Amino acid sequence: MAKNQFGAIVTGVCSTEKVDYIIKLGADKVIDYKKEDFSKNGETYDHIIDIPGKGSASSYKTSLNQRGTYLFVSFKARNLLLMLRTKISGQKKVICALVSPQAKDLQFIKELVEEDKIRPVIDRVFKIDQAPEAHRHAESAERKGDVVINLTPEP
Repeated sequence: MAKNQFGAIVTGVCSTEKVDYIIKLGADKVIDYKKEDFSKNGETYDHIIDIPGKGSASSYKTSLNQRGTYLFVSFKARNLLLMLRTKISGQKKVICALVSPQAKDLQFIKELVEEDKIRPVIDRVFKIDQAPEAHRHAESAERKGDVVINLTPEP
């Protein structure tokens, strides 16, 4: 979405096993964190989005542009003080994505899919009676895309 809606140049950071998946998602560049630490390569970014929440804003701050933003997707109380401090002082910001999903957001995503502007990468489809297995797979390191549970009963 960042590329298609905002014209962003996207660099994905992932493990060796997920490089192909990140390319399929549309990243312009992929960095394998097992081979390279992106925070030490000298490149800077407008935004760093930390989806798994394993990073450290303090160790990544040199990778942010002057007015860059470090965004945590998962809230962790230990980052609260850092978020407050950067809100008050400094140009680089640390924020957390706390949102309430709304129907209009899903409608917007549906339209992007229908217009072929974004494409989901489906790893595996499970039947409803396989929900526990689907959940285990979704949480596993082997997952390389979205996990779907088909709610339609078979005839």
